[in-house]
Amino acid sequence: METYPFICDLRFDSPVANLDVLDIFAVHQGFNVTTGNYFCRIVPSGHISLEKSVMSTNFSLYVINSNVISPSFTIPFLPAFFLHAQEVYLSDTQVVGTVRISGHVDVLAQIQVKPEDERLLTVGSLDKESPTSIVFQVLLKEYYWSLGELSTKLNLIITSELTSQRVELPVKVRLAGETFAGTCMMSRFVTWGELLYYYRYTIFLVLTTLAVMAGTLYVYSSYIRPLRQVSPDIAIQSPQESIFMNTSCSPGRLMSLRSPFAEGDPVYGDPRLYQTSPNIQRSRRFL
Repeated sequence: METYPFICDLRFDSPVANLDVLDIFAVHQGFNVTTGNYFCRIVPSGHISLEKSVMSTNFSLYVINSNVISPSFTIPFLPAFFLHAQEVYLSDTQVVGTVRISGHVDVLAQIQVKPEDERLLTVGSLDKESPTSIVFQVLLKEYYWSLGELSTKLNLIITSELTSQRVELPVKVRLAGETFAGTCMMSRFVTWGELLYYYRYTIFLVLTTLAVMAGTLYVYSSYIRPLRQVSPDIAIQSPQESIFMNTSCSPGRLMSLRSPFAEGDPVYGDPRLYQTSPNIQRSRRFL
């Protein structure tokens, strides 16, 4: 274990309630082999908290060697600002969110807040809530809903030149049916109104498609389909059939009145079905 002939002692210039120096900085002794000098190394400790961010005091450094104490060396101190929320939650029914920042008066006076993408978010004015706290509103623009991918990453950029801080504050938009893990100041059950609002474009497209299909079917069944139907065959009766149909001597009736032997009789008028002797033909010629 290395030992040094001195001790580095860091103190508050003025008392601070509920905080110790070690809660903010850790102090270590050191030796530079290049220069041959001893030094005191001051390293930040812990995390940024609300109590630390509103501190208004400087630090004094003392070097102690046995019973000898060096004159104090004053170190100006400005604490880092503190964000009360790690994320901002918005939704399709709540497009405005509020962000609160606490810090030293001089730090808050020079804080700058801007959206990473100005097409999607708008930042309102920074309003002073108290000497150590400011609030501002962030608005989700309508252009966000026109994007094809609604899970686009949104961020607010918060910077402070005095403390050399640059913080990205995520902005999350809750989609219909989606819930956030952890504490959310705007989380609640999704209502039918939210579902209808979120899916309004999809519902409109579906209804439009159904209306076009219904209109197409109506036009086809009313105007196009009758023109394409084939007319049924119409049987046309011959003159003989018409005469027989108007008399009681129809072919069917004549066939029923004939004797059973009539089926073998020749059909008169057809010379191929019977023959006449030449003598009879000559006698008919002289008649």
